[in-house]
Amino acid sequence: MLAQMTTSFRTTFTVLVLFIAVFLILQLGDLKREPSLLVQYHDSLLSREWPYYPTRLLSQGLSSLDKHLENEMAKGNWQPLAQRMSADSGFVQHLNDDGHNYMDAEQFDAWAQARHSYDQQRHQLSSVRLGVDPEKSRPITYLTALFLSHGWPGLLISLVLWLCLALPLETQYGGSRLMLMFLVPGVLGNLVHDLHIDHDVFAYYGAQTGIAGLMGAWCADIFRHQRWPWFTLTFESLTLRLPVALPLLLGLANMAWMAWRWQNPPWDLWADASALVCGLGIAGFMNPAITPAIPPKAEEADPARPTPRELEETLDQAFQAMGEAQYNHAEKLLRHLYERHPTLLNVLLPLYHIIKRQPSPESAALLQKIFNSPEGDIEQHWRLLRIYREGIQQGTITELDAESQVRLMIRFAQIDALKEADTLAKESLQQNPPHPLLAQALRAIGSAYRRQENSFMARKYQDWVQHLKDVANDP
Repeated sequence: MLAQMTTSFRTTFTVLVLFIAVFLILQLGDLKREPSLLVQYHDSLLSREWPYYPTRLLSQGLSSLDKHLENEMAKGNWQPLAQRMSADSGFVQHLNDDGHNYMDAEQFDAWAQARHSYDQQRHQLSSVRLGVDPEKSRPITYLTALFLSHGWPGLLISLVLWLCLALPLETQYGGSRLMLMFLVPGVLGNLVHDLHIDHDVFAYYGAQTGIAGLMGAWCADIFRHQRWPWFTLTFESLTLRLPVALPLLLGLANMAWMAWRWQNPPWDLWADASALVCGLGIAGFMNPAITPAIPPKAEEADPARPTPRELEETLDQAFQAMGEAQYNHAEKLLRHLYERHPTLLNVLLPLYHIIKRQPSPESAALLQKIFNSPEGDIEQHWRLLRIYREGIQQGTITELDAESQVRLMIRFAQIDALKEADTLAKESLQQNPPHPLLAQALRAIGSAYRRQENSFMARKYQDWVQHLKDVANDP
């Protein structure tokens, strides 16, 4: 049976072996170099580069990553900082160009010598020599990166997802078409990642985009041939009957895990989405190489299945209630949606309009909860700025808690709304003790002034940050 499996699924198992071989070659060659490199970076570069790194992260809108790294540094866990900063070529280039403005001549020369010695050792890594590095990338790396994994967990996840998706697809389309479904979306996803992400640290995305392409191809195959709710794999006398949703659920679980776990490299929704759509299109216009022996069953209705238009219908009901001045009912509906979709602006904005009509301690607390909502994109920052300005003008915002102030300062600094950020900064500096994120927020505003070439205000905020450090260190 094993011989028949390897013959029938030759492409699947060949790529499986390739995943393992490439990983072992890289892992065995770099296993001893990477720990020694981290120690070398810690001893010679970490103390020199860390004071300037938070400003770079805040200027890139990575305030959450800055907070994470600062917490790790405070705990004495320097490995995450060394892993990211040591490979950040954009940051190194910035120090090469402008480091003399931050350091005196002796410090700059010592840093440049230590950095040159470290980079010489780092360029001996197999992964760097293969091009998976911002300074060494080549066009072929868009393809070769598809067979790389991020550590043992990444390898195991890639192998499981590859088997779950490649086995049924090779059964229907053959090996060559399977590779087309994997390679084309994978290269496209890595290209989108290249264009979309400021990847000064990690140049390419790995096997995830190719896996997303296979997920799209499997979706197209399900709907074209109505393979619901089961699909069958046969090996001589062994027949496996599996749910068609299993590969998709595993793929989605992997994406959720990457979004939660990985910051280095970051999970890129656009790269995965583009690869998935590409795989969907390829399989949608590709005829199967093998005609199924058993006609597929029609999809059965599932009465417990949630309504896909539930969100839109609830919003329509809330808007209708607002139009009929039934604000209590509208607020109840919107509160329900807000608990399920805490970052959805289509829910936040109408909820705010109800809050400002019925000011109360509860509504003020909910407004602060909106300001403290999980950090979103630039458009969300602009909309919260408009809410803040309107609340100040109408008097519905009279006092904010410290958490709301510092989070709004970071948001406003990212969109250069410096007038409002200055006002919040002055209020936050009056608080005793200062909020733990205040220094981070002040650095973000200082970086915004530096982008506008306002050196006077940038130095002012730098002095405030230094003052906070002195106060914290004063016994």
